[in-house]
Amino acid sequence: MTSDVSAAEIRQEVDKVLKSEQFRNSDKLSRFLDYICAKHIEGTASQLNEYLLGLEVFDRKPGFSPSEDSIVRVRAHELRRRLREYYTGDGQASRIRITLPKGHYAPEFTRVVDVDAHDVSMTPRQEDSIARTPVQRTPPTRPSIAGESRRPAVQGPSASRSIQKARELYGFYGELLGELHEPDPQSTLINLSNPKVMFSFACCSPTPPGYLGRPSIPITPQLAKHLPANTNDVALPFATGNPLHHFLHPTDDEFTGMGEAVCAFHLGRLLQILDRPVHITQARFLAWDKASRDNLIVLGLPVMNEWVEANLAAPNFRFVSACWHNTEPQPGEERSYRCELEAVSSARGFTDYGIIFMQPLPNGNRVLLLAAASSYGTLGLGEFFCNPDRMRPVYETFRKRAIGKPFPSSYEVLVKIDIRDSLPIGTSVVACR
Repeated sequence: MTSDVSAAEIRQEVDKVLKSEQFRNSDKLSRFLDYICAKHIEGTASQLNEYLLGLEVFDRKPGFSPSEDSIVRVRAHELRRRLREYYTGDGQASRIRITLPKGHYAPEFTRVVDVDAHDVSMTPRQEDSIARTPVQRTPPTRPSIAGESRRPAVQGPSASRSIQKARELYGFYGELLGELHEPDPQSTLINLSNPKVMFSFACCSPTPPGYLGRPSIPITPQLAKHLPANTNDVALPFATGNPLHHFLHPTDDEFTGMGEAVCAFHLGRLLQILDRPVHITQARFLAWDKASRDNLIVLGLPVMNEWVEANLAAPNFRFVSACWHNTEPQPGEERSYRCELEAVSSARGFTDYGIIFMQPLPNGNRVLLLAAASSYGTLGLGEFFCNPDRMRPVYETFRKRAIGKPFPSSYEVLVKIDIRDSLPIGTSVVACR
């Protein structure tokens, strides 16, 4: 092995890679690879950063925000994947190899003296353990890239076994998620619902102040009888005995259920295991400009998300008045499944139902909806969906129904969730469509 790779060798290798099956039909990825390699040859790779690449490679306008537009991170993820595919396929005999380390935008070039069958059969995550010597590592422009995980190189037989076990355990999600799993070209955007809620407040003035530009609503006299009447009735250091006036503030942009938040955490961890870029936003920001760039995971009932309600086709199981109505019951199914939300305060807990609904959009992207009547139910759906032991039987059900055909791009699963002490303690599949 040697420790130097000339500019001419780098240029020759780049030209060869760009003509490969993995790159010749992707202008943006080819431009990306060619640009960063040219910067390395110029000796200016240390200046590469997400903002610069957005301007120079992906035609973003000056002032664009990398935190809101993930195009560079998503394409970097895809570039790494295609380089791995090339060097384990047509490029396995190459003596020069190009890699883009995670967390960096400066490429690395490695000379490989002997590439044998053992080397090229290794898993993509073991690429750093192939016998070779790094030529040059340009210092990173920053410690990490938002939205991407930084993992150490995988080495040794125990790590290899762990990788293989994880792939066997989670591999079926590739078909289950479809485009949500494949990183070309979009990342995945998780949308938290913004339910319309009201919170109460009290003041000594009968004229209520506004809140975030919205008028306050006086509480009815009947309800006010159950609330503190004056400042002496509340634990305030400045109690004066003045009467209290109670009001309600309506809002639909400040609250998301705790169950949905934890559900988003589980989904983010699953997508990280699957090496899939993911970011998060609120439903009130969802519009077609985002749906055109990203595949979507939407949490919460469609009635809490105006865009979803307007643009998704109605599922077979439709939620109306705390009940999931079965539009076309099949043998053994009921016409409706009522959520026992009225028992939420009892010691025995309550029963919720929710759906896992996958649907393609007209632009080719996909939307995955996880929705239950309660925030706790949505948490139960998230735990169910992200647990490979629970979802594998669902996947196998759909797989058997599609023998000889592609895995269905649209499906829905009705799940029963038993909840106690605000936690889902049991889930079971009711129906698969």
